[in-house]
Amino acid sequence: MNIPTLINRIQAHVTEPPNYNKIVDSINIAISRINLLTERFDSFIKIINSTAGTWGSVTTTWGDTDTDWGDLGKITDWFNYSSTEYTLSASNGRIMRLDKIYKNGLALKEVSLEAIELYKNGTTIYSSNVVAINGRTIHFLADISTGTDVYKIKCKLSLTSITSKTIEYNIPAFFDDLIYNILIYDLGSKEQRQTALTYIKAGLDMAGIKTDIWSK
Repeated sequence: MNIPTLINRIQAHVTEPPNYNKIVDSINIAISRINLLTERFDSFIKIINSTAGTWGSVTTTWGDTDTDWGDLGKITDWFNYSSTEYTLSASNGRIMRLDKIYKNGLALKEVSLEAIELYKNGTTIYSSNVVAINGRTIHFLADISTGTDVYKIKCKLSLTSITSKTIEYNIPAFFDDLIYNILIYDLGSKEQRQTALTYIKAGLDMAGIKTDIWSK
């Protein structure tokens, strides 16, 4: 989503356009509403452990969940790793759900947390290619802080809040018009609000969401 373009559209079409900070605040309110109402797209976070104990290369993409392992935008500090508990815990609030873990392209089998604990206590039930997911924490059988294995995490990410107009945010283009119309509804005249509400409901309907949250 191109923020300067969105802001220019609002300033051009709202009868009495507010200042920049008010528009950005309204954009973030619109994004929060969308996060609450719509199912998030599948996203991948890739972690390359090139240096022991350092999770320094983290990338994510909005893409095809089966074929697109591309990288869009370098981001860091998404997880905390415990080399004693062998756990990788999501520390970023945008990560809403962890779905599947891949190691070097192989989907790891998900087992119960009890099975992981039994393995750590000497009871061998599974091979090393299993994990347990408990909330936003991944439990491994052994320490993964060394070596060059590549882990990819399939998860649900919420849309990010806007902090700068110079960043090209990874918000799918599908939501551009929906966000625009939510802003028109919030900031426009009475006539503009009625027109925007029609488009908002149509956009939500296309996303499989039926709601009267904007109705008065």
